[in-house]
Amino acid sequence: VRTHEAVAAGGKPAASDLLLHLLHNRGGLIITVLMLVRFAVGIWFGTWLRAEDERRFSKLATGGHALLYALIIAQGFTGFVASDFWWPIHIVHVVLFKVILLVVSGHVAMALWHQYVEKDGMLRAMLPSFAGRNRHPSGKVAS
Repeated sequence: VRTHEAVAAGGKPAASDLLLHLLHNRGGLIITVLMLVRFAVGIWFGTWLRAEDERRFSKLATGGHALLYALIIAQGFTGFVASDFWWPIHIVHVVLFKVILLVVSGHVAMALWHQYVEKDGMLRAMLPSFAGRNRHPSGKVAS
């Protein structure tokens, strides 16, 4: 924001602000592209947002993951548009950031719920297989 404010006021942003702005923009683009690739790979291989079991709240979890994907991709899109085409959309970009924080907080809370209340091995199932994961929380052996 400081970079845009300096330019809008007719000034020149500090070099450190320009560097931070560049890192923010490129980092956001990388994250957005990775999320789109992850989404496409999941669709292609049929693994994206697949609820394999009938546990309580399975559909709610699937919806939460879909919401998180949509918010992160929208965050990247609005950042790109705000930075290169239409600055007023930065307000939406900021609001999306706050909503993402709320959704991620809920996501972490539910992961902790599974670990300490449900005790169903969900956190272990989220680990890559090389890190010791061997079973899906439904009890099926992971491949």
